[in-house]
Amino acid sequence: MAVVARPSPPVQDVGRRTEPALAERLEDRYRGALDHCRADRQDVALRDVDGLLEASPFHSRGRLLKGYLLGGRGQMEAATAECTKALDIDPVFAQAYLLRGMLLEQQGDWENAIGEVKKALYLDSSLPLAHFTMAKLRRSAGDREGAVREFASTIRVLRDHPDIAVAADIPVEFDHQVLRQLAESYLKKL
Repeated sequence: MAVVARPSPPVQDVGRRTEPALAERLEDRYRGALDHCRADRQDVALRDVDGLLEASPFHSRGRLLKGYLLGGRGQMEAATAECTKALDIDPVFAQAYLLRGMLLEQQGDWENAIGEVKKALYLDSSLPLAHFTMAKLRRSAGDREGAVREFASTIRVLRDHPDIAVAADIPVEFDHQVLRQLAESYLKKL
């Protein structure tokens, strides 16, 4: 059964709901940090996300963004720790498992990376980047059939869900067309 990407949960502090006006301000801060990240202003984005997390330590998407930014700086241990914090807040946050898998892949830990990406796909089988990452991991592990299956899944999900984000809350630098072209190129080589 395919699990469709669920909307991000409202910002909450442990044990109590955040007031709507505060939640809106925190969301604005998050979106501002995300915009800076997408505009290749990582230092500003990290400063903004740190301010957000100081105000709301339990903002799971803020934790994920910080993990992404730290990973981009090569701070893999700290980046992975942010993913773990995001999962402590929201244990079914598929994108946090995906990012943790991607970070492990960058460190050459394919076995554990595969396990993390499997969790992401179990929670949300419509994440194109999760299928693509799993395909690359399978290829690296010598599993040609698994790689072919996952590259084909990447293409299928992109085709069947033209409006879905490539990675939801992970601000990757490419869109549907680029990811599809990459998957098709890898598939032809297998």
